[in-house]
Amino acid sequence: MELTDRQKQIYRFIEHFIIKNQYSPTYDEIGRHFEFTKKAARDHVYAIMKKGYLRVNPSPRTIVLIKDLKD
Repeated sequence: MELTDRQKQIYRFIEHFIIKNQYSPTYDEIGRHFEFTKKAARDHVYAIMKKGYLRVNPSPRTIVLIKDLKD
């Protein structure tokens, strides 16, 4: 399933954050970057996860990219 434009932006932010820091961003960090709430960040991440582009483990900073964007 294809990601929305906003989901692609969030995916790219997570990807660049991991490359730069060697660990994934928190929901707070994602929310601050996009100027929305922690819950909204979590909801976006879970929507991306349901489409098969990343995995979220239960502990902090464990968003794992598992599928590359084609564009």
